[in-house]
Order: sequence, then C-alpha cells, then structure tokens
Amino acid sequence: ADIADQVQRLDPGEAQTVLSTLPSEQAAAVLSEMEVEQAEQLLEELSSDEITKLFRELPPDEAADLAAELEPERLSEVLASLPSDQSRKVAELL
Repeated sequence: ADIADQVQRLDPGEAQTVLSTLPSEQAAAVLSEMEVEQAEQLLEELSSDEITKLFRELPPDEAADLAAELEPERLSEVLASLPSDQSRKVAELL
C-alpha cells in the first residue's frame, strides 16, 4: 500500500517508470491497490505487453476491473496475449 500511495502522487509517466522497475508481481499488486482513476491513467502509459504481464499476476476479477478501463482495441490485444483460461475468465467478468 505504501508504494501504491507514492506511485499515485507521481505523474503517469513517472509512475510508469517506477512500475517498470518493479517485479511483475509487485507491480501488479501496486496497480491493483491504486485508485481507479490513477490506475486508468497509468494503463494509458503502458504498452499492451506491459499490461499483459501485470494482468497475468492479478486475479481475474481485479484484471477485469482494470481491463474495463482499456480502449477496445488494446483490450483485445491484452486478452489475446493472456493464457486462454485467464483470458476467458477476464472476458466473462467484463
């Protein structure tokens, strides 16, 4: 929670830089603890590959909450890159 609080205070570009230095599991935990608005802004700064890596570390319900904020084209890319079982679960929750 402390890291999430600090990341939320940064502008999206700086937050993306910090998140990219963290292991995927920790970065996903930070993203899931952030306020939805800040997480949405941060997702806009990340590539589809980076989002996919983070979503792989999240439970399907948390990934779906964040996926709902993605543009349809990016959402399709991310879902296609996730393991099929996880992709199906996330899609069902959207």
